[in-house]
Amino acid sequence: MPFYLLLFLIYGIKDFRKWCLITGIIALPLPISFTIGHVPHKGWADGITITLSDLSFLCGILYTMYSHRKRPIPSSILNATLAFLFACALSVINSDSVRLTSFQVIMLIKSFILYYVGSFWLLDTNEKRQTLVGAMIVSLVIQSTYAIAQHYFGFQTYILHSDGFRPPTLLAQSGAIRSSGTLGHPNQLAKYLLPLIFLPYVTASRHRTLRTSMFLATSLSILAFLFTYSRGAWIAFIPGAVALAVGLYRHHLIRVKTLYVFFLVGLLFLLLFRNDIRSRFERHDFGSANSRVHMMKLAAYMIADHPFVGIGGNTFQNRRRSYLTPELEEEFTTVVHNQYLLVTAECGLLGLLCYLWLLYAFAKEAKRCVTTSTDAFGNRLGLAVQAGILSLAISMCFDYYKSYIGLSNMYLLAAVCSASARIKLHNKVRRQRGPLAKRADPRTVLANGKELGIPHTS
Repeated sequence: MPFYLLLFLIYGIKDFRKWCLITGIIALPLPISFTIGHVPHKGWADGITITLSDLSFLCGILYTMYSHRKRPIPSSILNATLAFLFACALSVINSDSVRLTSFQVIMLIKSFILYYVGSFWLLDTNEKRQTLVGAMIVSLVIQSTYAIAQHYFGFQTYILHSDGFRPPTLLAQSGAIRSSGTLGHPNQLAKYLLPLIFLPYVTASRHRTLRTSMFLATSLSILAFLFTYSRGAWIAFIPGAVALAVGLYRHHLIRVKTLYVFFLVGLLFLLLFRNDIRSRFERHDFGSANSRVHMMKLAAYMIADHPFVGIGGNTFQNRRRSYLTPELEEEFTTVVHNQYLLVTAECGLLGLLCYLWLLYAFAKEAKRCVTTSTDAFGNRLGLAVQAGILSLAISMCFDYYKSYIGLSNMYLLAAVCSASARIKLHNKVRRQRGPLAKRADPRTVLANGKELGIPHTS
C-alpha cells in the first residue's frame, strides 16, 4: 500500500488513468490476493480470486465510465471470447462440479473485462500506450532481478502469499535452484516472462542511454528465463525470437549489424550455461517427461468419452481417477501438461475450436497493429506481441496454465495492439478535420472518408 500511495502522489493526482495502468501491470504477478469460495483444487481456478491488480484496473474502468470515455470494443476479441465462454459454460452438462466450472467461467469474464476492456478504454493516447509498455518492462525487470536473486540465494516469497501458500523450492538435475519469482512455480514464471522478453526492443531509440537500458533489461530477463529451467518454454522461445528477427528485418526496423549482436549475445548465454542446459535435457528427470505421456493417454480417454462438450470445465483433476486404467494406476498422473488437450478434455472439440479462435484473434490484433501503425514504435510493438503469442502458443504444447495470469497477460498485449490501431485512426481523422474540428459534428463522420465532420459546402 505505501508503494501504491507513492505512485498515486507521482502519477495519480495528475493523471488517474496512468496510475491505474502502472499499478495494475506491476502488481499483476504479485501474489497479493483474496479468494472467495476457495476449494483445495489443482486446476485453472480454485475460487474467485481478487488481486491488487484487479482493483487497479477496476478503478480505471469505473473512472472511464464516470468520465464518459467508453469506446466500442473490437469485435474480433469480443466474439472469440464470447464463443470460448459459451463452450466453457456448455461443458457444465457433463461436469461433476458446477461450482468449479462456474469458477472458471467467472474468472475468464473477469480477465476479459478488467485486462482487455479496461486497458483498451484507458489507452486513449500514444503516451499511455508507451506508459503501458514501459510498466510491463519495469515489471519484467523486477521479476527477473528477483528470480536471479532466488537462484543464487534460494529464498522464497512466503510473506507475499496472503493465502498462506508456501511455494516449494524446486531443483534442476544439476542441483541448481529453479527460480519461480513471485508466481510460486518456475514454469509459471517462464510463461510470464516469455511474451515480455521481446518488449524491451520496442522502446529502442537513437538515444544511447535508452538503448543500453533496454539491452540490460533484455539480458536480465533472458538470464532469469534460463534460471527457470523450463524446457518447454526454452523450446518455445526460439521460434518467437526467429519470427521477431525476420519481421523486424522485413519491415526495415533493424540493421543486420544489430541482428549479429543479438545472435552473439544469445550464443554467449548458451556457452556460459551449456552444462546446465545440457543436463536439463539429458539427465534423468525422475520420470517427469515419461509421466506426461501417461497424462496424454488419460486426456485421450476423457476426449473419447465426451468428444463434443467435454467432461466439464476446470474438473480434469476431479475426474482423473474415474479414467485411470490398470496401466495408469501405477503411474504418477495429474492435470495433463498440454493446454490444447486440457481444453479439449474439459470443454470438448467445441472448446478447442473456440480457444484456437481466441489465440488467432490475439495474433490478428497484433498484425493489425503492424499494418496500421505509421510509427516505428507501433510496428515494433505489433511484431513483438506476435512473437510473444507464437511462443506462448508453442509452449502450451508442453504445459498448461495453472492461473489466470497467463491469459490476463495476453489480454493486456492484445489491448495495447487494439488501442494502437484506434489511436492511429483517431489521429488521422483529427488531421483531416483541420481547423474546423471544433465546429464539426463527430456524428457526421462516414466510413468511406468522404465526409469527416466538416460541414458540407457546394
